[in-house]
Amino acid sequence: MGKFTGVLLASDFDNTLIHTEPALRTAEPIPPLSEGNRKALEYFMAEGGRFAVATGRALAAFQRYVDVVPMNTPGIVCNGAALYDFGQEAYLETAMLEGEIRQRGQAVLDRFPAVAVEAYHIQNVIHAVHPNEITRNHEHVTKVGVAERESLLDVPTPLGKLLFEADDEILEQVKYVME
Repeated sequence: MGKFTGVLLASDFDNTLIHTEPALRTAEPIPPLSEGNRKALEYFMAEGGRFAVATGRALAAFQRYVDVVPMNTPGIVCNGAALYDFGQEAYLETAMLEGEIRQRGQAVLDRFPAVAVEAYHIQNVIHAVHPNEITRNHEHVTKVGVAERESLLDVPTPLGKLLFEADDEILEQVKYVME
């Protein structure tokens, strides 16, 4: 029994474990996991703690970090839409977007032509409609290309997340349409 036996710690990935914001804004390389963070996680787990990443990233966008970030329990991807066991390479639980979400999302795209959307499909594919500079920067950070579609209605389901991308002032307007 270690001092952290029975304790589960979950951490965000981007800008928490690894500071990725400069890479998103300027296309510079993503830094490695800091030695301090690595040692802290290894110590925590050696003392009986269970550690998982809880990220907004799609599985495809996080998989390259599975061997970089020490973890000893399943993690959360797509902003909580899925619990994924990286050791077994399997989803344990999912909570997919349902109903008319693609129609509602397409209505936003029709009303706001400057808005892009990334649609995270559960089968490890990221689709994009109206990709823009933010989408391209996101591709740089995640190192995952998007499958472009003409319409959100062309994107297959099930979907774990829709990520709308535009300037902040436009996204403020979008927020009220989606509520």
